[in-house]
Amino acid sequence: MDAAELRARGAERRRRPADPVLALWTAIAVLASALPLTRVVVPIWLPQTVFTVAVVCAAGYAVRRTRHRAWAFLAEAAVWIACAMILLPASVPRYLVVPSPQTPRAVEALLGAVWDEVLHGVAPLRPSSGLAWVITVAVGLLAIAMSHVALTARLPLLAAVGFITVSLIPSLVVPQRVEAVFFVPLAVSILLMLRADTRARDPRTGVGHTASASVVAAIVGAVAVVAAMAIPPLLPQPVARPGSGFGPTTTIDADLDLGASLRQPAQTEVLQVRTAAGAAPYLRVATLSSFDGEVWTPDTGALTAVGGGLPPVEEIAVERERGTASVDITRLTGGYLPVPYAAVELEGVDDAWSMLTANRTLVTNSASSLGAEYTVTWERPDPTREQAQAAAIGEAPEQALALPELPAVIGELAAEVTADAQTPYDALRALQGWFRGGAFRYSLEAPVAEGFDGSGVDAIADFLEVRAGYCVHFASSFAVMARTLGIPTRVVVGYLPGTATGPPADDGSVTYSVTSAQLHAWPEAHLEGIGWVPFEPTASLGVPTNFLPQTSDGGQTPVEEDERPSDAPTPTASARPSTDPGAGGADGAEVAAWDPRGALGAIGIAILALLVVALPFVVRSARRSRRLNASGAARSRAVWLELVDTAIDAGVDVRASESPRALGRRLVTQCGAPEADVALLVGAVERASYARASDELPAETAAGALRRIRRALLPGTAERARASALPRSLVVRPRVEDAL
Repeated sequence: MDAAELRARGAERRRRPADPVLALWTAIAVLASALPLTRVVVPIWLPQTVFTVAVVCAAGYAVRRTRHRAWAFLAEAAVWIACAMILLPASVPRYLVVPSPQTPRAVEALLGAVWDEVLHGVAPLRPSSGLAWVITVAVGLLAIAMSHVALTARLPLLAAVGFITVSLIPSLVVPQRVEAVFFVPLAVSILLMLRADTRARDPRTGVGHTASASVVAAIVGAVAVVAAMAIPPLLPQPVARPGSGFGPTTTIDADLDLGASLRQPAQTEVLQVRTAAGAAPYLRVATLSSFDGEVWTPDTGALTAVGGGLPPVEEIAVERERGTASVDITRLTGGYLPVPYAAVELEGVDDAWSMLTANRTLVTNSASSLGAEYTVTWERPDPTREQAQAAAIGEAPEQALALPELPAVIGELAAEVTADAQTPYDALRALQGWFRGGAFRYSLEAPVAEGFDGSGVDAIADFLEVRAGYCVHFASSFAVMARTLGIPTRVVVGYLPGTATGPPADDGSVTYSVTSAQLHAWPEAHLEGIGWVPFEPTASLGVPTNFLPQTSDGGQTPVEEDERPSDAPTPTASARPSTDPGAGGADGAEVAAWDPRGALGAIGIAILALLVVALPFVVRSARRSRRLNASGAARSRAVWLELVDTAIDAGVDVRASESPRALGRRLVTQCGAPEADVALLVGAVERASYARASDELPAETAAGALRRIRRALLPGTAERARASALPRSLVVRPRVEDAL
């Protein structure tokens, strides 16, 4: 076959129309790689993005079906620009086609607003129309680039690497547990994309190509999932910078869905507290009083702008204890500002923040807590034990007493536990002591394993039966059980006191570091003349509420270490247990339990490394098997291509212009290949290429000839191992198939 015929065959192959199945799965892979972004940005951008990707890929496919395939990129770019124009937010005049002086300023303002939204947004962020437009435009560009790589350049494996990289970006920007559900569609679409590409390249080989492509794609998909699950949790956390939004930050879900946040493998410092009050206070972020049986809802109501000073606190009949602290938010974003209860003075916070008068939490709709530095003074009730026991049930909003229909076990247990209580305070203390008395254990995993990871009435009933859970279950169960006794309660979401970072400074102040692991929920009950009193039912966390008895001089007895009020715990008592407290010994001491997450991460990395190392061998073996399983005349051509790849793996210089007979002669004379076996394969491929009809080459005969030739070309065991592990034929492709 002369050079002119070779060029003609190559040109005919390049003119082969684009495969519709390959184009379809490439478009689906683009969308699948963007799905993990829904964890970071609420997916209101998804419908318009699907539309954009669909029309861009359809335009490119339509042009690739013609003789003018080189124009496909321009067609996709034109459709992409049209989509961008159609979806452009109303704030920007649509004068890109007809230039206008307003357009540059409008686009600049749009991009500036989007950038500010990203910097200060809280994940999951509800995007503005501008941010949704930017996401759609970016995914449209990805569709253009990947269509060019997969369809024009015919490099689907390279496109697969791009898809996997894009899909990992959200989990790297916002450290979080990666969900495999996002990567299953991606793995499947990559598998089917590679399968379609293989069939489009050489339809003569039939089913064998499909099997080989499926093996390769399955490996790529497995690598994608393992990489997504194992790598992000083990990456070092970037350093936070004030004003940065999506990056190394965390936020609070104010509806008590704290399980996913608490189970994050990587914990980061969210704020620092400096105070000379003797111990760091609990910091409240949101208060939840309304309970419909399924979820607790954050309180709403009258707001007071903090610029003019904080509203007066509730009048009470007992003494107050006063404290002051400076708070520095390092990695916490959101529309809530952590403050102790009850905050009475606030410095360093602008007018963007307001206080909910009913519960004295700070909220905003136009700013973020990230980077805030402020000083807060609080006053908390400080009654004696006698005053607390004399207090009746206080008046509170109706939602603090409202109860949905409950499983009978909740009310029965509440009545049983508090049967000996003489006062509301005694009943609350009895409930607190029951939860902390050893019958319950702290566990982040038990609610997931037992299927009650929530705060609804069914989850409470299951928790009271299993008696293992975390702060959400303890707090919601305490609050609901107290309501069955007629005591108003609510649940608070915030942070436990932090851990001291060093000894006291010269002014007596101590700096405490508060991490995302100290995210917490606790209940409060309302007592007449005292107000809202916090309790700590969560086993092994904080210190339980226990007001001290009055002394003869009218004061209180000295505070003993085991009798600190819950709002003034010792620094070490506030740390969240890293192990399951239920694993303690008979004396109640906690025994460090094995945390499997580190081992699983190491195993995942090892599996990923093995897959990467084994990938060339598996791909090469699958290709060899596919060729030997080809049928009819295609087997002779496929077996010859396998012989060519074997020669390339052995280091033989194979030229595309060389005929099978010339290459076979060179393998015999220069490389010592068995002459009879080479002649058998040369004759078979020549008959398949030029004869009108040819006998089918038996698979066993072809396999035996290939095996003997390979041993001759690679006589040493080490050489064969090297050729198997690092086959050159996967990289060196002289395109001899065009000559057959």
